[in-house]
Amino acid sequence: MALSLNDSQRQIARRIVEVGRARSAPAKHQRAALAAAWVEDRFRHRLVALDHDSIGVFQQRPSVGEWGTKAQISNLDFAINSFYKAALKYDRDNISPGELAARVQRPRADLRYKYGAIMPETDKLLEQLTGAGAGDVYTLPAISGGVTPPVSQNVIAIVLGSATLAALFIVTSGRSKR
Repeated sequence: MALSLNDSQRQIARRIVEVGRARSAPAKHQRAALAAAWVEDRFRHRLVALDHDSIGVFQQRPSVGEWGTKAQISNLDFAINSFYKAALKYDRDNISPGELAARVQRPRADLRYKYGAIMPETDKLLEQLTGAGAGDVYTLPAISGGVTPPVSQNVIAIVLGSATLAALFIVTSGRSKR
């Protein structure tokens, strides 16, 4: 099943990815953000609370204190950045993007599965928005010397601990160059 989005929803989904890329958020965080935004409010940014005091694309609650004030959460970019900031806090190597979304959003136990269940559809959306698949590299950290290499879906970077070892394979015509 593909997600059916109107122009406004597609624009919000695109903005989630743009903010993630600007923050150099890993693909896992971008995938989690898209899943959370779909599950929480179907890529809408409603500013009238439907459940408790939850508002915005991620249905963040000002009363919780972690997300910001109602005025701050009403700003789409602020809400998106708040999600990515929380994703950094809750991410672990061994969890899936769906589980990461659930940890950030903290839903009732019986609703936690929804973020993982929507991943195939949000991964297709991510591919449509970026031209890259869910497993591709979207952003790369700066390598030694502070240089950030150009990014494309044809570049693979391997990062080991605090030392960065970049093995770049540029795929052209089915052959690899080193």
